[in-house]
Amino acid sequence: MNDDEIGFLTLYFAKELERNPKKIQTLITCTTGIGTSELLKTKIDRNVPEIEIVDVKSSFDLQEDDLHKIDLIISTVHIPEVKQVPIVVISAMFNKNDQIKLRKMIEMLGDNNESLFYEIKTTNTMYQDVIEEIGSQLKKDQYIQSESVFIEEVHEREQHGNIEIFPEVILPHIQSENILKTKIFLIKNETNHMNWHDQSLKLIILLNLKPQEDQAVLQDIQAFMRNLADEDFVGHYYNWRNER
Repeated sequence: MNDDEIGFLTLYFAKELERNPKKIQTLITCTTGIGTSELLKTKIDRNVPEIEIVDVKSSFDLQEDDLHKIDLIISTVHIPEVKQVPIVVISAMFNKNDQIKLRKMIEMLGDNNESLFYEIKTTNTMYQDVIEEIGSQLKKDQYIQSESVFIEEVHEREQHGNIEIFPEVILPHIQSENILKTKIFLIKNETNHMNWHDQSLKLIILLNLKPQEDQAVLQDIQAFMRNLADEDFVGHYYNWRNER
């Protein structure tokens, strides 16, 4: 695998969620939960692809339990502020001003939305040193609870099966209570060279999966893995990149 191919893989992983972004889980509310809310739902479904409306409710019936996994509340009436869930008040007519107001809220939520992918560059060349460095960084950034447990789990995963998915590319993946945040880490050396069991290594794709992860995140990971496993699909983009 040459440097262009490694560069493509990194770019492909980073762009994967941009092509299939996670939609903003949204609840619509009005005075009754019917009529104007349903009208607004239809208009938003047609015109705002970034949003997935998961429920429509009366403002009088709105409970904290209704807001589990809700990213945004759209209301046609003023309602009390809800802890940790942003609210945007717009009219059922969904006029130009309403669209602008909603678009600004979507952009704000997009800025706060963490990507599933995270790129790390290391100066170490030996695999053991790289894993220790990554463990230290992930502990510092609060992605894991214990650095030593992380290092142990990475090595245990190697014992359970081959993690090499392409020449010079490995995919260690861990699911445990030690993982605090689900992430796919793209780990490269600044000189594009690392040593792994006497083999040359250019890219480490580290998947850290916390227990009981949100279903939408799992679906994103599954889609990513399916595309990665399709050699013809990846090969098509290798050829496209080399022809550019």
